[in-house]
Amino acid sequence: MVEQQRQRIEQEMTKMINELDLQFLRKMQADMHRCAAVCCDNNKDSLERVQKCVENCSASLTWAQTYVQRELEGLQNKLQRCVMDCNDEIRVKLGPNPTDTEVHVLFP
Repeated sequence: MVEQQRQRIEQEMTKMINELDLQFLRKMQADMHRCAAVCCDNNKDSLERVQKCVENCSASLTWAQTYVQRELEGLQNKLQRCVMDCNDEIRVKLGPNPTDTEVHVLFP
């Protein structure tokens, strides 16, 4: 049962990440590449200016990716704390070495 719940959470997380990518991040990435291509097409600017232009093009995507990563890490930390709290509650209810019967009574 625990393994099924863990897999379900992982599937939902993967689904959410894919939705974020398709709805937001991929468009931002495409925009970044188009912007960088315009920078590179400029034959009048110096190498440094072109590089700065490309960096500016990627700034919003980098920010968004960092934000998403930070939020996902926060969510994973909350889930881990929740699992730890549940484990602690179960240990209190069942003791350190529960029998199979005790486990099945509490969790049919």
